[in-house]
Amino acid sequence: MIALVQHADAGKRGDGDDRSRRLSSVGREQADHLVEQLAAFSLARILSSSYLRCRQSVEPLGAARGLAVEDEEALAEGHAAAEVFDLMRAGAPAGAAFCSHGDVIGLVLDRLVDGGLIERYEMRFPKGSTWLLELDGGRIVSARHLDPSPRLKARSSLSGGRTRAGSRSPPPSSRRRSRRRCKGVRGSGSDKRSSCRRSRSGRSGAGRGWRSR
Repeated sequence: MIALVQHADAGKRGDGDDRSRRLSSVGREQADHLVEQLAAFSLARILSSSYLRCRQSVEPLGAARGLAVEDEEALAEGHAAAEVFDLMRAGAPAGAAFCSHGDVIGLVLDRLVDGGLIERYEMRFPKGSTWLLELDGGRIVSARHLDPSPRLKARSSLSGGRTRAGSRSPPPSSRRRSRRRCKGVRGSGSDKRSSCRRSRSGRSGAGRGWRSR
C-alpha cells in the first residue's frame, strides 16, 4: 500500500525561496492528524519532496513510527508521474508514505482516470489529504481518498476542493442538477443522446494543466 500525501497547508507563495516555505498553524494540525489517519496501515518507509512544507507534513508521522523522512527528488515539483510510479512499485510491498505537491499528484491521478480506476470528477487533493493506493504485481488496483479533518479543511486557506488550475470540483448538488437537465432534454433517439453527451463533455474539463501550490 502507498499513501500518497498532498502536503499540508503552507499559506500562499511569496517572493522568497519557495523550497523553504513552512507549514501554517493549520498545516501543522493537518500533519498531526495524518498520524491518526494512517495509524492502521503498515509503513516501512516515508519519502518526501525535499521542500520544507512536504517534510514538515510527514515528520510527525515519521516520529510516531520511528522512521526517518527520506528526501526523494522524484516527488518534488515539476517531476513526471512515471517517476512516482517507479517509486510506488519499489515501495508498495512493505508499505510506504510519499509526500508530494499538487502538480505531481494531479499527473498521477490523471493516469488513474485513464486506467479507469477513478472518475475524473473524483480527482481532488486538498492540502493535507491522502490517496491510498493498493498495488498488485506492480499495478495499481484500487484507489481511495482520505480527506483531511473536516474542521481543518474548512480552516485551510488554500483547500476548498481546488483541483485544477483556475477551476474547482463541482459540488454534488451541481452534478445532480446537471444530470437532471440531461434527463429532461426533450426529443428522442440520437437528438436526445447527443444533447446529453454535450452536457457531460462540458463538465469534463478537457486539458490537463495542474498547478502546484
